[in-house]
Amino acid sequence: MILQFKENEVEKEVARLTKAYDIVRLVDPEECHAFTIGEDNSYVYGPSCYSVWRSTNRCRNCTSLRALKTGMELRKTEVKDGDLYFITSRPIEILRADDTTFSCVIEMIHIERGKGMKRDGHHAVLQDGFDKRAFAETLRMAMQNLPTGIIWFDTEQHCIYANSEAFRLFEVPDDLQELEAILTNWFQEDALRSPEAAVWLQQYERAGAPASFQICRYPLNDGAGAEVGMYFLISDCTQDQKNMDLEHFGTMHDNLTGIYNKYGFYRQARRVMEENPGIPYLMVCLNFGDFKLLNGLYGMTKGNELLMRVGSMLRRHYGTGCTDGLRAHPRGPLRDADSRGHL
Repeated sequence: MILQFKENEVEKEVARLTKAYDIVRLVDPEECHAFTIGEDNSYVYGPSCYSVWRSTNRCRNCTSLRALKTGMELRKTEVKDGDLYFITSRPIEILRADDTTFSCVIEMIHIERGKGMKRDGHHAVLQDGFDKRAFAETLRMAMQNLPTGIIWFDTEQHCIYANSEAFRLFEVPDDLQELEAILTNWFQEDALRSPEAAVWLQQYERAGAPASFQICRYPLNDGAGAEVGMYFLISDCTQDQKNMDLEHFGTMHDNLTGIYNKYGFYRQARRVMEENPGIPYLMVCLNFGDFKLLNGLYGMTKGNELLMRVGSMLRRHYGTGCTDGLRAHPRGPLRDADSRGHL
């Protein structure tokens, strides 16, 4: 059961939970922003959700977004600069003064400093009598066939090893210097400087199209425990990111007409008006009278066709300059759609 709070009760709940966690905050996962409720019950949007663990990208598989959609409390662990972040996402509903509800998430975060690096007390063991040179060659061949890109850098930030998948991901020949030049320019600023373990998502332009790579960075030590550099594990998660984007699109748009649904309309209207506070807007509501009669006489197929034609018309006339064909214009319609014949 999703917990419900009145607007004047939410901050009290956050304050209560703060006693047990390092960070507690209200999050709108659809907007991907933390927010607070002001004394006048206004919703003040703050930093991006992922800013807590100093990431620069939205989470590939956002737990808070899934919690919001499923109505279930979910948990996950993030690693950043050697710290472990234990995040609990609890979906709630805020009861507004106008009797409407706002669905969001309370994120409760516990941080364990310096615990993000693997320290399990175990060591790699090689059977006595096994030829170490033969083992080194076997290990090299095994890494060449891994489906994850592996790249090693020394303490001078020079690339000293890359497997076949790493070269394939960045579409370069087997040339360490060329790969090093690409990575040095592409990696985030502190990627080659910080010795701490970290995981993040980063975009790469590949063959004219953006790709999403998940990057895991770990310190590289010799047999005696001395630091000799770092290594990166890089995985292509482009399709996973596209799937999440499509899922996010579906929560914001009407699946028939492709224009904003009521939830997406509210979000877009608020964003546009906040970004342009001095511009007046005109909101227009269209309603097909006796739409059920139309469906009854001609069938739902014809009714859906009419809705799609109107949606297409709105995009053509009011969607200039927006990638999804929708935009709120000064003194033009901010709009939403539903399957009952309302636009």
